Amino acid sequence: MGNINYEMRRAKKCGMSLEEWMNHKKAKSIKPKVSTVSVSLVYHHTNILFSHLIWNSGVIDIESEHDQMVAHPILESFGLGGVTHRRMAKDFPRLAWFTSNKSIPRCLENVSLLNTDISVEHGTAIKLNRIAIEFALATAPEIVPWKAYYGYDTPEGQKLNRDAIAEGDDPDEWYISETPVSAFKMTKILIAPNWIKPVLNGEMDVEAVKFNIRNARSLGAELPPDWKMPSWQKQYEKFLPAVTT
Repeated sequence: MGNINYEMRRAKKCGMSLEEWMNHKKAKSIKPKVSTVSVSLVYHHTNILFSHLIWNSGVIDIESEHDQMVAHPILESFGLGGVTHRRMAKDFPRLAWFTSNKSIPRCLENVSLLNTDISVEHGTAIKLNRIAIEFALATAPEIVPWKAYYGYDTPEGQKLNRDAIAEGDDPDEWYISETPVSAFKMTKILIAPNWIKPVLNGEMDVEAVKFNIRNARSLGAELPPDWKMPSWQKQYEKFLPAVTT
C-alpha cells in the first residue's frame, strides 16, 4: 500500500495519472536496442478501406484533424479511432507516419469503431485487408527517423512512445515526414490476403496502381475503393453479412 501511495505522489508531481507514470517508468527501464542493420526501407500501414484516399490524392498525407469516414461493403459508413487517431498536435505538427517494421503495428490492431453497432470483436474482419506501402529512404529523403525528430522528446511525443510500448510496439522503429509523400515514390505494396488473420505475405502490382493513378488524373476521374474490385468482393460475400447478426 505504501509503495502505491509513493508512486501516486510521484505521478502527481509529474502531472501524470498513475497509469501514465507507470508506463513512463516502464519505458525508461527498457534499454534501447542497438541496431546493426542500416534501415533502407520503411512502410506506411493502412487497409483497403482507406487505400483509395491515397491513390486519389496521390500522396501519403499527414494526419487528419477529423474522423475519416469512408464507404464500406455492408455499413453505411465507417470510421477509425484508436490510440494513434486524431492526435492533438500541441507539441509538434501533424505528420505522416511510417515504420521500418513491415509487420502490422500492434497499435493499429487495437482500433475502435466509430458510429457503428458492430462489436469490437469483429474489428479485424470489418477493417478488411491490411496493406503496407513500401518506400526507399534513398528516394524519399523527406522521411526521417522519429527518434531524431524534435517531437520525440516532447511531452506529447513521450506519451506516444509510452502508448506504443504498452501495445508492444517499438517507437524507435518509426519514421515521419512533415510533408505529404508522393505515392509515385512507393516501391512495393504488401497485402494480407487473409483479412481475418492478417499477415502481409501478398503483393499488389505497384506499377499497375501508379498507372491507374495517372490514368484517373488524366481523365479527371476518381478511383473507387479497392474493396469494390470483383476479386475482393468474392471474399466478403460469405462472411460480412454474418458479422452484424
